[in-house]
Amino acid sequence: MNKVIANTGIILLGNVFALVIGLATNILLVRFLGAPEFGTYSFVYAFIGFFAIITDCGIGAILIRELSQDRARRDLIVGNAIILKLALSLIAFLLSCAAATIMGYPLTTRLLMYLASVSFFFTFVNVLRLLFQVHLDMRIPVVADIAVVAVKLAFIVWLVFLKASLVWFVLAELLSNIPGILIIAYRCRVYVRPSFRIDLALWRFLFKESWPLALSTVLAMIYLRVDQILLFRIKGAAALGYYAPTVKIAELFNLLPIALMATVFPLFAKYHADSRLSLKKAYDASAKYLLALIIPVAGAVTLLADKIILLMYGSEFLPSAPALIILLWSEVFIFAGSVNNKLLISIGKQRVDFCFTGASALLNVGLNLILIPRFSFAGAAMASLAAYALGPVLNYFYKPLRSYARSMFILMLKPLAATILLMAVMYAGRDYLVLSVIAGVLTYIVAMLLLKGISVPEIRMLIDKKIEMI
Repeated sequence: MNKVIANTGIILLGNVFALVIGLATNILLVRFLGAPEFGTYSFVYAFIGFFAIITDCGIGAILIRELSQDRARRDLIVGNAIILKLALSLIAFLLSCAAATIMGYPLTTRLLMYLASVSFFFTFVNVLRLLFQVHLDMRIPVVADIAVVAVKLAFIVWLVFLKASLVWFVLAELLSNIPGILIIAYRCRVYVRPSFRIDLALWRFLFKESWPLALSTVLAMIYLRVDQILLFRIKGAAALGYYAPTVKIAELFNLLPIALMATVFPLFAKYHADSRLSLKKAYDASAKYLLALIIPVAGAVTLLADKIILLMYGSEFLPSAPALIILLWSEVFIFAGSVNNKLLISIGKQRVDFCFTGASALLNVGLNLILIPRFSFAGAAMASLAAYALGPVLNYFYKPLRSYARSMFILMLKPLAATILLMAVMYAGRDYLVLSVIAGVLTYIVAMLLLKGISVPEIRMLIDKKIEMI
């Protein structure tokens, strides 16, 4: 647990820096480009996101499992995975460019899509990042991520100063990846010397194990990005320009489950083979901490959404505040789903994950088609909330996961009760914003202690690990 907390803490501390820099970059982009152009910019990346799936095909998660369990063949596995990634990147690039052309988007939008699709060829570095994850040592990837966002911010500031056109911002997004690639490629030599001897049997094994995950990823991307695609098609670039900034804010919180599960997933895989009791304890601990963090955030944002939008993006974007509230409550189920997803992969139930994700994707598409014409971007947010909530509910109806699903919902109750108190305190002191937030946070902590949602020894352990890292 100490190593998990330390490694997760490293990721979180690094991600806080990356988050602050990324937030500043996003604010600059939104304020400079305005709703219509930022809508086009967001659409480009939502569109190519569907083809970015091809560059992985679910292989990444299988690689973590195999690299954790088969260290003798690590050089061969990594070398073949890199070759495979580059081949898949070429396919993704060609398909993305072809789709952009066939679908008849305006020439300027197509050119942005072609340029953004070049980023697929940079995804091979994700194979090397997995090595740090397997060794529970995420310091170098964190440094690489900070370098990427820092370079991107520098590019954006320069381009805003020059009053550059949209194409230059897409180019900046592309070039800012290079420092991170160089850092990862240089430092990964500590763990591996890739062997590029092609092993077709290994390729077949990886595809055989990963295809359910690949299909799940396709479906996950549908319910992650189909709202933006449909909003652009049905309501236009301006509507997406209002919605996309709220998505950016909500997705900032995804750093928390990503950080924790990057550390815990290799342990899930190991515990499944060694100790089912340890697996259950690791699952409960992961869900407990994640829910205790995100539920109060969703409650606070419910009261502060308009102030957050006004502060970050200006009065022009105030109509998007209701969408932000809905998307933050969606994060509760995203956090729960991140733990369930890693559990299913670690116990070899990728096909079940595919079925659950498929049901969520179908629900999301259907609701978007119904709600966007009537409620615009608020309808897109409602569809997302329903789709994200469906996955954790379905877990309860699958017998091998029923005990885990029951634990997940029980673990939600105490943070929800404490959050209701937090919101009541913040609402009562709404005329004194800073004091109401501080009082709300203290109320939440005291309530969680009284409800035994978290204990004093756990808080001490977390503080001690943070002090050690500092």
